[in-house]
Amino acid sequence: MTLGRRNNVKKALSDKDLSKNNTWLASMVKKGQACAIFDLRSPEDFVKSRIRGAENISVPTLMLKRLSNNKIGIASVVGRSLKPSSKVLLYENLCANSALANVLMRRLTEEGFSAFTLKGGFQDFFTEFPELCERDGEASLSVGLTNLRISSHSIDYETPTNRCEKNGGQGEPFPVRVLPNLFLGNASNAEDRECLREHKISRVVNVTRDSPNYFEEDGDVEYLKIPITDHWSENLCNYFAQAISFIDEGRQRKENVLVHCLAGISRSVTVTVAYLMHNLNLSMNDAYEFVRKIKPSISPNFNFMGQLLDFEAQLKSASPSSNSNSSSGDCSISPCGYFSTSPIQFNR
Repeated sequence: MTLGRRNNVKKALSDKDLSKNNTWLASMVKKGQACAIFDLRSPEDFVKSRIRGAENISVPTLMLKRLSNNKIGIASVVGRSLKPSSKVLLYENLCANSALANVLMRRLTEEGFSAFTLKGGFQDFFTEFPELCERDGEASLSVGLTNLRISSHSIDYETPTNRCEKNGGQGEPFPVRVLPNLFLGNASNAEDRECLREHKISRVVNVTRDSPNYFEEDGDVEYLKIPITDHWSENLCNYFAQAISFIDEGRQRKENVLVHCLAGISRSVTVTVAYLMHNLNLSMNDAYEFVRKIKPSISPNFNFMGQLLDFEAQLKSASPSSNSNSSSGDCSISPCGYFSTSPIQFNR
């Protein structure tokens, strides 16, 4: 898009009232008319209550910057394609005026959609039309949260599954199944013997510096320790090859693998996304969206996202089409330790 057209879009957005009132949205929801509704609040708020049919959008800083700079399209953020004629409504708790809302409004308009915000936000709509909102325990939960079980009744006992869910924090269950034999979790899961048994986990990727390999001496759980902190200066990319190899070995043997860090939203997510990129041949955006739909609250730090972008470039350069002129015995190592030969080998 040219600078002139972008300026025209910004002027149109500022000159035109692109907000809709509660009555308009209520009519769309009641009649089931085509309107994509996106909730820009936190995943925690979304799980508690939301407008019927709404989908939650959570965008990390790096992706928001790329979206703003036209490096990626709207479909990469919302996780699906929208019909060109679609009406799109965005809402936050109050007025939709955050950086995310502003970028989405501009990009939706640039891509030809009829985009609006909700006057007064969710709180105002909920007050006027509570019957058109969903709450905890109702059927249409966010993707990846369909197994969430919340009860207002006190209980005197704790099953292993309940224990695992409670340890996840933030109202979401942990650990979560990403692929067959691959789970994403946190430190609480890693130290919970019953939780590991419940999910039949016999391999653990421990992406922390301080959390111990709790059951290593017992002999029935195999560990890979990646001793880093969740800090911008850490180079997690150097461990991708070792982690991918360790996870692959377990999955090929039908052993369940848990990847965890402290909270389960940054370091372990980065390793999991790298694994999906490598083994499913996904772009960083697609792999990130894959995990985000299962666990909406993920939030890798900015530096780790940059390392995933570097890893994506390395995977592309190491693809068969990119190495057709190299000899079959040539085995080059990237700064991340990724080998370009097939079958895949890793520097362990």
